[in-house]
Amino acid sequence: MRIVFVTLGRFKSDACEQLFNHYLKISGRFADVTHEALASRARDAEERDAAVLEWLDRRGARAYLTALDENGAAMGSRAFAAQVEKIRDCSPSEWIVLCGAEHGFGESVKARARQVLSLSSFTFPHELAAVVASEQVFRALSILNRHPYHND
Repeated sequence: MRIVFVTLGRFKSDACEQLFNHYLKISGRFADVTHEALASRARDAEERDAAVLEWLDRRGARAYLTALDENGAAMGSRAFAAQVEKIRDCSPSEWIVLCGAEHGFGESVKARARQVLSLSSFTFPHELAAVVASEQVFRALSILNRHPYHND
C-alpha cells in the first residue's frame, strides 16, 4: 500500500517535524509511506482549496483521499485500523491523508474526500495534528500486521 501524507506548508516546529518523520519511517515497515508538503502561497482559503484540488486532480482517479477535519467522523484506533484495512483491500493507487493548515479546508476539498475524519474532539495545532495522524496510521498498520505496538 502506498500512503502519502500531505501537509500544507512546511513544519515550523522542529520537534513536531521530527516526531512526524519518525512515525512515517517506522510505518515504512508495513507500507510505502511518503510526505508531500504543498507550498501555500494562496492569499485566501478559496485560493488554497483550489490549489489542493488541482494537486489532487494530478493524482488520478484511483487515489483514496482521507481529509482530516475537526468536524469529521471520530473513531477509536481499532475501528480506524478496520477502515485502513478496507482502504487497502479496495486497492487504490495510493491513500492520501490530507492534513490541513491552521484554518482547515473548505467544503470543496471535504466533498472530494472519500473519508473525512476527526482526530479528537479537542482542537490541535495543525502540526501536532499531523503528528497524531502519522502515529495513528502507524498504530493501524501495526494492528493489521499483528505487531505488539498497540495495547488494548
